[in-house]
Amino acid sequence: MTVKTKPVARATLDDWPLAEAGLSFRATRAIRASGLRTVGQLRDCPDAKLLELWSFGRKTLVEVHAFFGFCERLEQGQQTFRSLREVFELFLPANQREILYARFQMEAAASHPPRRRATLQHIGTAYWHGPEADP
Repeated sequence: MTVKTKPVARATLDDWPLAEAGLSFRATRAIRASGLRTVGQLRDCPDAKLLELWSFGRKTLVEVHAFFGFCERLEQGQQTFRSLREVFELFLPANQREILYARFQMEAAASHPPRRRATLQHIGTAYWHGPEADP
């Protein structure tokens, strides 16, 4: 299954909060400390100024430029995803992905046999109390 996105207006992308954009923790923390809050503000910030930020180096700058490429593909309607898993990997933190994977059996979860769909209650119980606590 391949999903191709529809074009997204640049104004919509520019208003996208950086905290929700899927950048790494390091990039998000450094950028937030600078007062930048949206993709548009980040786009307008020169590389030299970004590199002056604490904990923001060349590796993080490469990540930001890759993110801008992703935004450009969204804007042009050229971004494709091979699976829902790929979307989750891009936009969700690991703990949220694991819950969805377990809930919808996207990957075998040790605490939930594949014969039934796990409820969020079962997943939460197994997470906090271990798989043996799950009925």
